[in-house]
Amino acid sequence: MSTNPNESELEADAARNGQLKTPVEARQGVKTRRVRWILAISITLGVVALGGAYVWYASLKPHTPAVAAAGPNS
Repeated sequence: MSTNPNESELEADAARNGQLKTPVEARQGVKTRRVRWILAISITLGVVALGGAYVWYASLKPHTPAVAAAGPNS
């Protein structure tokens, strides 16, 4: 809502002329779920990539207590 008093007159004129559209007419688009699919696929790929990076980094150095106690000369 605005405080402009002329706005209601403009809306009334548009409704009389057939220029005022309903929300469905004004949308002028098709509802597809493409954005949802892209979001789901990108999140899945991100989780897989981060999981793979974690596994790869964890495999670089063994993190067992016996290796850690032996020190860096092992």
